[in-house]
Order: sequence, then C-alpha cells, then structure tokens
Amino acid sequence: KIYFIPKQYAKMVAKGYANGFILWGSCGLGKTYSVIRAFKEENKPFVFCSGFTTPLQFYTFLYSHRKENIIFDDVGGLLSNSINIDILKSALYSQEGVRIVQYQTSSSKLKVPERFIFEGTITILVNDIGQSKDLKAVADRVLFHELKLNYEQISSIIEEIGKLPYKDMKKEEKVEIINWIKENTSIATNNLNL
Repeated sequence: KIYFIPKQYAKMVAKGYANGFILWGSCGLGKTYSVIRAFKEENKPFVFCSGFTTPLQFYTFLYSHRKENIIFDDVGGLLSNSINIDILKSALYSQEGVRIVQYQTSSSKLKVPERFIFEGTITILVNDIGQSKDLKAVADRVLFHELKLNYEQISSIIEEIGKLPYKDMKKEEKVEIINWIKENTSIATNNLNL
C-alpha cells in the first residue's frame, strides 16, 4: 500500500505516459527498489546512473541516452546546479511537444552536438529536494511524490522483508534480528531505515 503511488508513477513513466518522475524522501525507504521493480514489471529497459555529475557530463549523458528511460539515483549536483536544472526543464517539457536540449559553449570539451531532441524519460530519486525555485519549475513538468514513512510503517516493512529468503539465513536468525530491532528502537529513533 505504501509504495502504490510511487510505483504507479514509475510505471506511467515506463509506459511513456509521462516524461519524468521525481521521488524524494529520506534514505533507506525503498525508493530505488520500488522504482526499479516497477520498470521491470513493465518489462521496460532503463539506464541507471548514480554518483556525481557536472553539467557538461550530464548533458553528454542525456545525449548518449536520448531515447531511453533514465533513472538517476542520488546523483550529487544534479538538482543543486542551475545549469542542470535548465537542461532538465528542456528535456522534460516543451509546449510544442518536441523537447530540444541545448548546451552552447565555446569549450572544446563538448564532444556531442550543441542541441538535440530528447525523446527519453527521466526518473530522479533523491533524499532531499532543497528549496530552489528553479527546481519547482522541474517538478511542475513531471510526476512528483514524497515518500514519507513513520516508525510503525518502517517496522512493518522490516517484518515483511524478514519473511523473504536471504542467502542461507534461517528463519530463526531473521526473527532474532527483527526482534533485536524492535527491542532497540522506538518512535524516537532517528534514521531507522530499511
């Protein structure tokens, strides 16, 4: 139930009904797992990118994958850089329907065309979205959802995860771990995650 909306949003992107999706929430809540699972359930291939990106590398990456479904997961600098935000805005929406992305520079480091048509989709998974007004313009172009779980929901999900097979662990070992978590955490615990 908790993951229904983000999973449906991811499926809408995977099917091409939306150009993009931003899913944000604290770390360790299952954002990446649920989005990847949604794409796999729809049998839609995707390109996964994680790490840090500069505007030039971001532009080059988009060009290289301009017709694909892209999932950015905790990509440092992606949403905090105004150039990246401008690139995202043009990659995700155009009034005319044709999304033209541009990066005009005199630098010889640009090894791809200065403009191209982006036909892919972009899903962004982040822990924090910040307060940028420019970022709001990106969020207005895509599906946008905050994943927020309380202590009881996280505890319930941990119990469900404990029922799943994991390597060669015995059921008793998993129960022992779950019981330890219950005994050593409470609603006051900071950063309890999956």
